Amino acid sequence: MHGEFTHLRPRLLSAATVLSRWRVLRGVWQGSRPHNAAVAAVSTTLGTWLSYASVRHEPFSVGVFDRGWHWGAPVCALLAVAAANLYNDARDLAADRVNAPHRPIPQGLLSVRQAMIAAAGSAVLAGVCATQLQGNARWLALVAIVAGLAYSPMLKSTVLIGNAWVAGLSAATIALGALEVGPMTPEVWMAVVSLTLFVLAREILKSMADQVGDAQAHLTSVATRLGVHGASRLMLTVSVLCVLSLLAPLFVRRGHPYAVTSFVLVAVAGGVFPLATAWYLSARDLPREQSAPRYQKALRLTKAGGLALLGAFGVLVA
Repeated sequence: MHGEFTHLRPRLLSAATVLSRWRVLRGVWQGSRPHNAAVAAVSTTLGTWLSYASVRHEPFSVGVFDRGWHWGAPVCALLAVAAANLYNDARDLAADRVNAPHRPIPQGLLSVRQAMIAAAGSAVLAGVCATQLQGNARWLALVAIVAGLAYSPMLKSTVLIGNAWVAGLSAATIALGALEVGPMTPEVWMAVVSLTLFVLAREILKSMADQVGDAQAHLTSVATRLGVHGASRLMLTVSVLCVLSLLAPLFVRRGHPYAVTSFVLVAVAGGVFPLATAWYLSARDLPREQSAPRYQKALRLTKAGGLALLGAFGVLVA
């Protein structure tokens, strides 16, 4: 009787193997944070749009695609962000068990070793894409790939420096797209500065949301060092600087009143309001079980605000 079912064993083992590999692939997909990686690709494309359109005053589709511009820069940014996220998850298991139990490694979808391998593979692919870019864009991409991987082991437990590092890398995607097709125009610089300040404020908010888990994992952050109220005041200060940076187009794009008006309205309403709301929601003395949903809501609001900010800069050179 036992021998009659022996021939089924390889098929059953094969099905189990397929299921296991599917689980790993799902874990790699979730760990790469595809939404963040996609935003990096979008902001890289925005940099291309800002650099080319502001100098040549031609439609994006005519001026860029007809010149043979390829998708190397946004794909490179997407893969680099995926690699950094996977590597960060592999090193942050202790904190993620408290702060982000939904991530693939705490869930058991992915092992630390598998996450490291996936991060290395994604980084190599990003490096290959980077070598196909032009001039300064190539070097910026290679430096950004290394800097993204260096964040977790070297800068994550620093106060504010690591947050500024992440903010700078996020804004560097705009510069990457710009350098691939043209110069760093005033519009590109304005976008880089404003996005850096916006992401820095959001990173401070994230440190407040992760305060408990970071403390248990013996990680140092803005919130563990300054406390929630101190961190919220710092976040408000950075948000004010972000607002001030958004006023720069009034002095740079004087000949385009419609674009300037649209930019300021969309950027302030869509970008800064979520930051102000997030500060209000987070600066409260509440138990963790009550404050956690507020933090998540605030983080979602700031993510939407960041997308609105990118869209507003696209309007600037319309």
